[in-house]
Amino acid sequence: MPDLAPLTEDEVKRFMEKWYLELLDTHAPAEDVVVCVADDAEMRFPEATVVGVEAFRDWYDRIVNTFFDEVHVITRNDVTVAADGQSAEVKIDLNWQAKVWIPPAAKSQWIGFDAGQTHQVVRSATTGQPVIQVYGVDTFVAMPGSSNLPVLTREIIGQYYGFVNAGDWDGWLTIMDDGLVVDEQIDGHVEGKSNLLGIGDHFRKVYSKFLMHPQHIIVQGEHAAVIWHNESANAAGVPITAIGANYFQVKNGKITYMRTIHDTVPFKPMTDQKFED
Repeated sequence: MPDLAPLTEDEVKRFMEKWYLELLDTHAPAEDVVVCVADDAEMRFPEATVVGVEAFRDWYDRIVNTFFDEVHVITRNDVTVAADGQSAEVKIDLNWQAKVWIPPAAKSQWIGFDAGQTHQVVRSATTGQPVIQVYGVDTFVAMPGSSNLPVLTREIIGQYYGFVNAGDWDGWLTIMDDGLVVDEQIDGHVEGKSNLLGIGDHFRKVYSKFLMHPQHIIVQGEHAAVIWHNESANAAGVPITAIGANYFQVKNGKITYMRTIHDTVPFKPMTDQKFED
């Protein structure tokens, strides 16, 4: 692979201006934005950290379908290029203002924040253009009169499957409302988060592997529906694969109701297990 041309300070400054003013402010098509992000980029946003260009694409889709009338004003754009010219650290201070409408509210809300950010920019070996390798938000301070940054239903749903696939059942419980109601295809009707406190021990006992891959996510206000593919194995390692769906209700950043719908037959390797007392 040929050596990449060293980055220059002016080039990186222009790149960052394009990122905020020409791409984010205009809700540019996703294809025009993702080419500015490294394939393995780490993007640390105030509400979530996403890794990889496909995860960034999902984040960007949520943003352009949530915020409008966005305006970024850059007040600091300091670039320090590494001695070898292969990377640059960028210190950005900016003011971000936008509007957001959360159904079924009668009116939109104004939000405004002053942010301090530190980014790492490198040159893409594919396009030869600068790309963001690391995106970090260091400070994020609300302006007087600003509404809170909304906790979006889609973000909560993303956290749900992230916790499940990481086997982080304590984290999973943090996004559940105390008055949670669950209608589960196998385990039936459950009321109250307190009745799920042992869920991690249960899953570790009956499954040696448990992964849920969302295939389609539909969000409307505080309601969400997800079609998923389950890839699991019972305690003895017998594989399980199934297709199903979840329906969620989310209020104030917590899941208040969840229903699981699927055929129970694929899960027989789990339900038919016998354990010694």
